[in-house]
Amino acid sequence: MSSNRKMLKILSLLQFALSIVVIVLAVVAKVGGQAAAGQGQLDAMRPYLDLPAALALGALSVASSVMGIRGANRPSALGSHRVLCVLAVVLGVVAAVFAGSVAVLAVSAITAVDGLGAAVYDGKVQKELEERR
Repeated sequence: MSSNRKMLKILSLLQFALSIVVIVLAVVAKVGGQAAAGQGQLDAMRPYLDLPAALALGALSVASSVMGIRGANRPSALGSHRVLCVLAVVLGVVAAVFAGSVAVLAVSAITAVDGLGAAVYDGKVQKELEERR
């Protein structure tokens, strides 16, 4: 296994863990937002805005990370991994912008950066695959 494939696998494993954290934090922010809504908080609607973006980011990152892990073992199986990574980066930025809590903001931003790194290493692994043919 080349160093690029190892790095892709590491980034994909990190992306998988972060995507689970994003999903959990989005649900916690939603529950916390519902509790704060009854207490007259000024910013009570903000957690409702980040839930769809954060959940979509988490689901997309799970799919992307699974494809990246499989693709690191067998590069011909990468398929549309890079496209999913780029979409995860865009959703990560959107989720970070609409984040209702600092935790969701931080994890969404880190997930976006990790997705960008995975997309870069996806390109390197695919280039290696083409050179070997």
